[in-house]
Amino acid sequence: MMSASHRIAAHRVAARRAGPLVVGLLAVALSASALAAEPEPQVDRQEVLFGATRVNAALGHGRLTAAISHAGELTVLRWPNPSFYEHVNHATATGEGARSKPYFGAQANEGSFAALVLRRGSEVTVAWLRDESRFSHQQMYASESADTLVTRYRSDTLAVTVEGRDVIDPRRDVLARSFRVVADAGAAYDDIALVYYENFAPNIEKDLYVPVTSHTRDDVRDYALVYHAQSDALLHGSVEGRPPALLDQLAAGGDAAAASAFIAAIADKGGVYIALGGSQKSSAFQCGIDAVDGAAQASTGPRDAFDDTSDDGQLSGSPAATRNATGALRFDLGGTGGDVTIYLAVADRASKAISALEAARKGGFDDARAASEKVWSEWLANARLPDTTDADWLRVARRSLITIRTASEPTSGAVVASVASQPPYAEDWPRDGAFINYALDVAGKRDAVTLHNQSYAQWQRKKKGEQVFGPSKPPAGSFAMNYYSDGEPSGFIPFEIDQVGLVLWTWYRHATFLADDAARRAYLDSLWPAIELAAQVLVDCRDEATSLQCAANEDDDPELSISLHGAVPTLLGLRSAVRAARYLEKHDKADAWLARVKAIEAAFETTLYVAGEGYNGVVPGQRSDFWPPWRRTGAIAWSLWPGQIKADDATAMRETAAEVRRRLEPFFNKQNNGGAYHAKGLIALALHYHAVGDSEGSALVKRWIDVLVKEVATPGTSHFGEAYLWADVDGDGTKQYANRVAIPHVWEATLVYLAMMASSAPERLAPTHLAALQPAEPGGCAVARRDTRARPTLVLGAVLALALALALALARTSRSRRRRSRRAALARSTSRWRSRPGRGR
Repeated sequence: MMSASHRIAAHRVAARRAGPLVVGLLAVALSASALAAEPEPQVDRQEVLFGATRVNAALGHGRLTAAISHAGELTVLRWPNPSFYEHVNHATATGEGARSKPYFGAQANEGSFAALVLRRGSEVTVAWLRDESRFSHQQMYASESADTLVTRYRSDTLAVTVEGRDVIDPRRDVLARSFRVVADAGAAYDDIALVYYENFAPNIEKDLYVPVTSHTRDDVRDYALVYHAQSDALLHGSVEGRPPALLDQLAAGGDAAAASAFIAAIADKGGVYIALGGSQKSSAFQCGIDAVDGAAQASTGPRDAFDDTSDDGQLSGSPAATRNATGALRFDLGGTGGDVTIYLAVADRASKAISALEAARKGGFDDARAASEKVWSEWLANARLPDTTDADWLRVARRSLITIRTASEPTSGAVVASVASQPPYAEDWPRDGAFINYALDVAGKRDAVTLHNQSYAQWQRKKKGEQVFGPSKPPAGSFAMNYYSDGEPSGFIPFEIDQVGLVLWTWYRHATFLADDAARRAYLDSLWPAIELAAQVLVDCRDEATSLQCAANEDDDPELSISLHGAVPTLLGLRSAVRAARYLEKHDKADAWLARVKAIEAAFETTLYVAGEGYNGVVPGQRSDFWPPWRRTGAIAWSLWPGQIKADDATAMRETAAEVRRRLEPFFNKQNNGGAYHAKGLIALALHYHAVGDSEGSALVKRWIDVLVKEVATPGTSHFGEAYLWADVDGDGTKQYANRVAIPHVWEATLVYLAMMASSAPERLAPTHLAALQPAEPGGCAVARRDTRARPTLVLGAVLALALALALALARTSRSRRRRSRRAALARSTSRWRSRPGRGR
C-alpha cells in the first residue's frame, strides 16, 4: 500500500513516463516561451525548467563519476564516463519553489543514502542522515589537492555524530562511502546500526537531441535487483535487451534459489551492473519494489526498501525485485557506534562488478583514498596557478582544474558542462570547450587539449544536413549543439555560428602553446581538413545587408539571429584560420579568407560600434532584448578578449572596456539579485587594463575576482553553479550568494580560473601568434596587428615569427583569385542554411 506522500506523487510518475521526444519538446517550448516573456529572466531559470540541481560536490576519474548533495545523498552516478550513462533514480521538482520542498521535490525514496537505527530498550529510532530536521550538515573536500569528500552529520537531539567520507578509487570503478558513527558519552544506546539504501536505475540508453530523460525513466530502464548471498552484496543491473523471460523466472520464484539461478544466468551477459556491499558482514537485507515508480507491483511484490527501513530498521529479507527496484543492507555497529564502508562497484558484466567489489573490500577505504590523493596531487603538481600567495585564490584555482578533469572523458578528451542531470548538462558544448581548452593550455595540460581538439575535428559535420533533429540542413563544417563523449549529437539546436568560430580559435590557439615548430606543424596539418571546412562556413555565411555573419543560432538560442554574440566568434575564427593557413604556407586560402575578415572588420565599425559605448551595437531589424544582461555583457567582453577587435589602446576598445565595467558594477556592488558568467568580463578587463597600463582598473578587477572567489564559491567545496543568487536564501534576513544550476558548472569554474590567471599572470594568456594576418610585401614588412599582450621576454620570438612570415610570403609564386562571396537574397532568407522548421521548435 502506498503512503500518503507516495500518492501525492502520482502526477509526477505520469510525467516521468512521458516519451523522451514529448519531454524534450516540452522543455524547448517552455524555454522559448520564457525567453519571449522575460527580457531579464530570473537567474535560476534553468532549474525552474528542468529541476533544481541537488548536487554540492562531485568526484570521479573519467570513468566512474559521482555527485553528492550537501546532505550526503548520492544523486548522480555516471558510468562508463561522465557523459553517459546515469544510474540513480532521482529527479527533483521543476517550477518555482522547488528548493523549498523536502529534497528539492524529489521523492523521499529517490537517491542513495544512509540511515541510523538507534535502540534503547524497546525504543527504536530510525534517522535518515540526510534529514535536516534531525541533523546539521557540513561538507568539504579533505584537501584542496584531492577529491576525497567529507560530510559531517551532527544531531544534538540524538546525541550522535557521523563523519562520512567519499572517494573513487582511480584503479577501479568503485565508489567507497565510509561512515564513522560516534554516540556521545552517556547516550546509552543498546544498539546502533547503519542501513545503506539505494534506488538505482541502471541505464544503457541515451537520448539523441533531447537528453532530458536519462534520470526519469526508471519504469523502463531498471531491470532487476538481487541479493548475492555468496558475496553478501546487492546486485542491481540491466541486461542488454532486458529479456523479459529472465525476469518472469525471477519473479515467479521470488526466493533465494530463484535469485541464485538469475545470478548464474546473467553472470557474463553484457549490460551495466552495480554491486553494493560493505566492509563487514551485513545483518539483514531487502530487495523491494519502488512504491512510487512501481506502484502497481508494490501492492503485491516485496516491500520498498525505503519503507521497510523507515518503519523500524528491520529489513524483511526479500532476495529479489524486478523492474522498479530498491534495496538496502543493514550493518550492526554496537552501542557506541563504529565504522563501516559501503562499496559501489560498476561494470559491464555482473561477474566483473562482484570482482571489483571484492578487490575494493580487500584494499579498504584508506587504500582507495591514498591512491586517489596520489593521482590528484601528481596531476596538480606541475599545473600553473595564479601568481599570488592568496590561499583562497590558490584553493579555488586548484578546485577549478580538478572540476575540469572530473568532467573529462579520457579517451576522447570530451569535457561535459556539468556531471549533474538537472539540468541535462552532461554533454560537451564546443563553445564551452574552446575556453576549457584555453584554461588547460594555460595550466600546462597540453596533451588533453590536443586530444579534445582532435575529437572536435572528428565530430564536425562532414556533409550538409548531418547530426540534425528535424528538417534543418546545417552546413558541412559546422557542429551540433553539443555532443556525448562518443561524438553522438545530444542537443537539438542545428547551427550555432558562434561555436564554429570558437572551435577554429581553439584549433589554432592551441598550436601557439605547443613546444616547437615540428609539433605545431604536425598538429595543424592533422586538423587542416577540418579547419578548411569550418572556415568556409564562416566565409559563405554572410548577411548581405551588413556583411556580418548570416542569421543563425547563437548561444543555444533556437531562434535565428545576427548579433555581437555570433559576430565576435566569426571574426575570431576566421582570423585564426588565416593565421593557421599562413603558418602552413597555404597562402591562397589565407588570402581568400582574409577578404572576408576585412569585410567583417568593416561591418563592426559601421554596424556594431556605438560611440561612447564601444562594440555594443544592435544589428538593424534584430532583437535588442534577447539576452539576460550578463549574456550580453559577455558578448561585449569578447570584443576585448578573445576577439580583440582592435589594439587595446584604440578608442573603441577603451569605450568597450568602460561599457563592460559599467555593466558589471551592479552585480559586484550587490545592487541586483545575482547573475552568471561575470568572469567573461573580468578576463577581458584584466587583460585590457594590463595592456594599457591602467593600474586602478587592474586593482578593481582583483577586488571583483575576490567577490567570486571568497563569497560566491560554495564554502567547503569551492564549486560554482552556472548562475548565482544574491538573496536571503535561508530566511534569516541577511543576503548571501548561493550557487544555482548544474553544480559544479565547468565553464564557470574555467572562467574564474582564467580571470585569476589574467589578473595575476597575464603573460600566460598571450602566447605569440604563429603568423601575421597580412602577407609580407617584398622588401617590406608584413602588416599585422601586434599582440599588445605579449610578454616582454617574448619580443624576440615575435620578431622571429614576423621574419618567418616574410620568408614564407617571398617563397610564394602566385596568389589565387579571391573567392567571391555567395549571395543570397535577404528578403528570401537571412541565412543560406535556414530551413524554416518553425519558430520555437
